[in-house]
Amino acid sequence: MKKSITIAVGCAIVLAGGIYAVSEKDPRIVPVHPNEVASIEIFNASLTTVPNDSEIQAMVVTESADVAKVIDRLNRIKPSDKAIPLDGDYTLVLHRNDGTELVYVYEKGEMRTSTGFSGQAKSDNVLNRLWSSLDYPVRDMKGEGLPAIDNAEREG
Repeated sequence: MKKSITIAVGCAIVLAGGIYAVSEKDPRIVPVHPNEVASIEIFNASLTTVPNDSEIQAMVVTESADVAKVIDRLNRIKPSDKAIPLDGDYTLVLHRNDGTELVYVYEKGEMRTSTGFSGQAKSDNVLNRLWSSLDYPVRDMKGEGLPAIDNAEREG
């Protein structure tokens, strides 16, 4: 009898743990799938760290395989209280197929997003390597400025 009660309690604990794990919030900072994104603009700067907008450059990622690569790399960036800023500052705008935009700003080891995430993030040099690995034309942004985060998904 004790053995069957122990087994029943063990099963209940495992079941409860499974339900909790499934109901946990998505741990990714970028809660989007590649098939939801038409293109991604990547800026090699953030709003507060560029003293002169003539230093800002941007590229637009349009190929679906490269969009998937960017999102995969962004998903490697994890929230962390012990973040060491290894990347430069970047702003990314994900243009979704439904016309909305998601904005992500990585600045000095902190990530802010238009979905409401704000905090330190461990990047392990992901963004610098991503920028250098993409084969897209880079344009100077002199006079154009950068997109800002308004803590909501933006209409495109």
